[in-house]
Amino acid sequence: REYKIQNSTRKATWFAAIAAFFAFFAGAIYACITYQQWQTAKDTLIAQNRPWVGVDGSMIVSEPAVIDKDGMHYGVQFVEKNYGNSPALYLQSEVSSSNNTVKTLPNGTADFTEFKRAADVLCRAADEKSRPVVPGEEGTGITLFPTSQTHPTSDETVSPAPKSNAGLDIIGCLSYADQFKLGRHYTRFCFMSEGRLSDVKKGDVLTPCPINQSAD
Repeated sequence: REYKIQNSTRKATWFAAIAAFFAFFAGAIYACITYQQWQTAKDTLIAQNRPWVGVDGSMIVSEPAVIDKDGMHYGVQFVEKNYGNSPALYLQSEVSSSNNTVKTLPNGTADFTEFKRAADVLCRAADEKSRPVVPGEEGTGITLFPTSQTHPTSDETVSPAPKSNAGLDIIGCLSYADQFKLGRHYTRFCFMSEGRLSDVKKGDVLTPCPINQSAD
């Protein structure tokens, strides 16, 4: 009888251990599911409330292109707008002129490889401008609140100068941070003149390239 009691006790202990294991396993699965749901909700909340900065409208020629021995000089003005729901922090922009940034492949489709490469260079330059210069600060640049705008003017010199029968192709990058500590965000943009450099006048409106803006 003592053996039967011990055997029954041993079986009960095993059953309890197995039940505890499955309870722990079920609890772990539930915790993982709960965490994934929480992470998804958090990501959705951030995506809905983070800043999104882009170029609003068209780009305007503020100074017509002039070509001399030092290269090509020109000026453009555009509007940066925060379309998001929280401030864009340490906003910096970088603009340059580059011909043939959007090429057409033999099959007729657009190739944006060169555009992205050139825009990425400008993004890195904008990042350099955003580095903190004041001790204790996290960066340098403009704070752009939701629905707010800023109107930067960029006067550039490009050397060597393109040929006068080429168009005026402008590429740029906006670089900014957010309050959620997600790192830097980038908006790449491209605008182009409808005519040749020699025909571009002050006040002319540059039209979006086929790619226009890409944001992350």
